[in-house]
Amino acid sequence: MARERGAHVLAVVNRRNSDLVDKSHGVLYTSDGRDVEMSVASTKAFYCQVTGGYVLALALANAGGLVDFTKNATAVRFLRELRDLPRRMEEVLAATRDRVRAAAQLALSRRHWALVGSGPLRHAADEVRIKLSELCYKSIAADTIEDKKHIDLSSEPLVLVCAAGLSGAAAADAVKEVAIFRAHHAAPVVVCDRGETRFSEYALATVEVPPASPHLALLLNALVGHLFGYECARAIDAHTGPLKRAREATEAALQEIRGNGDATFTVDSTRLRYRNALEPAAREALEACAKGRWNCAIDPDLAVRIASSLRLALGHIPMEEAHRALTSFSFDGVLDLALEELTRGIDALRRPIDAIKHQAKTVTVGISRDAPAARAARGVLAQALVEAGAELSQIVDPDGAALAALGPAITAVQGATVYSVTGLDPLGAPLDDSRIQVVKKTGVATRIRSRADRGAELSGTKRKLVAKPRVHVGKGERDQRALVVCPLYERGVVRGLGLLHVDFASSLTTRERVRALNAVGRYEDLRCAVTEVDVPWDERLLDALPVDELLTAPVERLAERIVRLAKSAGDAAPAPAPSTSKS
Repeated sequence: MARERGAHVLAVVNRRNSDLVDKSHGVLYTSDGRDVEMSVASTKAFYCQVTGGYVLALALANAGGLVDFTKNATAVRFLRELRDLPRRMEEVLAATRDRVRAAAQLALSRRHWALVGSGPLRHAADEVRIKLSELCYKSIAADTIEDKKHIDLSSEPLVLVCAAGLSGAAAADAVKEVAIFRAHHAAPVVVCDRGETRFSEYALATVEVPPASPHLALLLNALVGHLFGYECARAIDAHTGPLKRAREATEAALQEIRGNGDATFTVDSTRLRYRNALEPAAREALEACAKGRWNCAIDPDLAVRIASSLRLALGHIPMEEAHRALTSFSFDGVLDLALEELTRGIDALRRPIDAIKHQAKTVTVGISRDAPAARAARGVLAQALVEAGAELSQIVDPDGAALAALGPAITAVQGATVYSVTGLDPLGAPLDDSRIQVVKKTGVATRIRSRADRGAELSGTKRKLVAKPRVHVGKGERDQRALVVCPLYERGVVRGLGLLHVDFASSLTTRERVRALNAVGRYEDLRCAVTEVDVPWDERLLDALPVDELLTAPVERLAERIVRLAKSAGDAAPAPAPSTSKS
């Protein structure tokens, strides 16, 4: 949308075949080509994005004549700080881990958490808020340091203060604010510069990092915050241990009683063994509850029910006190209640740190713009499919981006065929009796007979493209006509195919060749095949190959040609002149 309105778009991206690459005029890549992070913003992508933004800002300032690196000591110092950033981050990871782990224990007894920072450090607070919330499943406030005293200190929250990088009056003001937090019985945890001692009088914990300018300190504050989130999640999850042991003992006792027909002797002996097994875990759980270590994760009503069920199971209180919760006035009724409440407690305390349960991985946060003007930006290939009877809504965004990237490689669309696909399973996978049939033809396609004119078995390349949908460029097996095939979706499942008969361009720029290869998933395969034989990769080697061959020939054959070209170019290079210097 920005590009349509005349903006010049630069993308700072990690994944090389991202849709943003094709939608932007220029790209700054932050990855080394492995492209393992997809769909959600990772912590390491955050550091790379910010660093990439700084580098880009300095480059723009230099290009505009606003910064002269031969005279501007501040800009040079900032560049040196950027270069030194990995060392400082490694130092933070090595030196602060124990202090961060200890600070995380302070969070357990606080029901409310907050993040604060000022100036550039407010952005660190915003970033840490995201990761802390994702890992610990909490709603967390983020404010500027000076505003926090006006908002919700009456809740006596844990406050993580991003203060590393502050100096002069800003640092002095931050110390005063932390003193106010403490006076209101909040629990301040402060990230500050190494050697800064003024916060120690008021903060419950301080984490010191190497001194840096505020813009670089932003990343060091964020790093400590990310560690803090991880350690908090681990600390909360650790409290599932005694509850899990108590639940195991309860399950074993229930199985023993019900496996022996509820005989009185069996119940009595089981009750004795059960209470002996339950007592250590129950004592640990009740101590955690009494000291408020569940406050950050378990609601008061659940904590009371867990404690009551454990005391009832241990025989510390009579059944009459829990009669409304019991399903029956028997020992196995007590066990059923304990099992139910223990399971609820475990679920409330669990903080699995993995890609499956991570809440950021299970929520799609994307915005799709399907306005006609945005759709039209997909180019002539998408338009040709529409003219042949397809709907723009049937072309998903990644395929639309691929069609747009292929646009410069196509000089003309000679005709199109739209197919419907039927007989798929509910998830869209082809079955033995899946069928394909022509819906409409345009241009040269009207003169080409197809076995699918009256319906046919779904087979060959078309079956493959339904099973693994993607934009495909190739040549017909019989007539060797150049073609582009695009999946057509309905409600998230491929229900058709759009086939375009095309003419390839005779020449393309190097950048256009790279975009076209990325669009059909051939670029990385080709690059890997070339470098596999220790030939350095150079995108300019693509310029020597015909466009149609580049997009349709087997990758192995293309790699062999590029290797021969690279070696012949190396052989043709003039030998260096002999040295005349004396040893």
